[in-house]
Amino acid sequence: MNMIKRAIYLFLFISLSAQADTTEYMCGVQTKDGKFTELEGFSVIDQARKGAIELPSGVKDSTSAVMCWRSSLIPLKGDHKVILLGYPFYIIERSDDPKDSRMIALEYSDDSYQVREVKGSLNEHELSVITAQKLRVVRN
Repeated sequence: MNMIKRAIYLFLFISLSAQADTTEYMCGVQTKDGKFTELEGFSVIDQARKGAIELPSGVKDSTSAVMCWRSSLIPLKGDHKVILLGYPFYIIERSDDPKDSRMIALEYSDDSYQVREVKGSLNEHELSVITAQKLRVVRN
């Protein structure tokens, strides 16, 4: 098997296995005045599977970012759909102690999608999966 086919299979395997293993616990929006509003029943993972992501109409005008607490920081197929709405997407790794939680931002900058470390650092495994997804990583 040639190198290109191997890379494609590896990327698909990594993306699909990450999708299957990731749990999304809660999502919400950060409002323009800096407050967090939980969106009961809203899930980026579920909406991305169905097609386009749509925020509830009552929060669209006041939203500055979308935030989800997940079991993994690795962006999933479909997460870019939040960016298409015009908002950065913050993924927070759920932790028993909030001081230990890590956070990344999925953004569009300089004509490409990027993952920016916001709190804490990505580990080597996460970095390899994210770079295999052709996402640029901006370290703290």
